[in-house]
Amino acid sequence: MSGYTVTFSISAIDEFCDNPTEYKTWQIREALNDARVHYEYGNASKNWYDYVVMKLTPYSSYT
Repeated sequence: MSGYTVTFSISAIDEFCDNPTEYKTWQIREALNDARVHYEYGNASKNWYDYVVMKLTPYSSYT
């Protein structure tokens, strides 16, 4: 992954999407941020990024 730094790989973010209740809120927020970085640097598709946002956003806030 040259050119940018993320905490979570695309495959790790996919795991977040599969089991969002298994992760802490801060991890979900970090995964959302990393998904945006992966997309912006051209390593992930718009469809993938939109899916991640749809799946994880409901788990990203303190409720």
